[in-house]
Amino acid sequence: MNNARYFDVTDDILPAAQEGLMPKLISVRYQAEALEGDVINVNWGFLPDETNSETPNAGRYYIICDSASGNNLKMQMNY
Repeated sequence: MNNARYFDVTDDILPAAQEGLMPKLISVRYQAEALEGDVINVNWGFLPDETNSETPNAGRYYIICDSASGNNLKMQMNY
């Protein structure tokens, strides 16, 4: 899987991205290559930004992608 494709995946699942919010900060750690045929599991969590209560989905998202090849990626996106 191309490294840029992970950003497409997060755009598809994160509420902030679906609302059209633009990230303020992205931190990515690529750990292992996803191989052809791998099923990639995407897990994410959210920590709200309490200082920006007018935007309900603003905050810090944590994303982990893993597959049979291992833990492929850890990402943090701040909106």
